[in-house]
Amino acid sequence: MPGPNGVQSIGASEDQTRPLIAETRENGIVRLLPNTDWKTVDQDGSAPVYPG
Repeated sequence: MPGPNGVQSIGASEDQTRPLIAETRENGIVRLLPNTDWKTVDQDGSAPVYPG
């Protein structure tokens, strides 16, 4: 799976329908939904985490 450049941290859910999320130095928070490319998250955030 191709990844974004400069990944600092990553978050994943046990639910495979939820996106994989990562924090990058260049693009901030990005997400990867199944069968798509990485996309920048438009909302402010401080870290790629799922509750729990």
